[in-house]
Amino acid sequence: MITVQESQLRYAGAAVIALVGVYKYIGMVAAGDFNYTAIAANAAVAWGVFESGRQSL
Repeated sequence: MITVQESQLRYAGAAVIALVGVYKYIGMVAAGDFNYTAIAANAAVAWGVFESGRQSL
């Protein structure tokens, strides 16, 4: 089991990864070129980090 502090760090990491994904998506919209593999990979990593933070609850 992880500590609450580790959980909070993982939640913060997931938020940063999600924000990077939003930034990349906005860039894709502006360029008109969508990379669906990158979108899926970013979402999967953010979800994985978020779920690992729930282990302390």
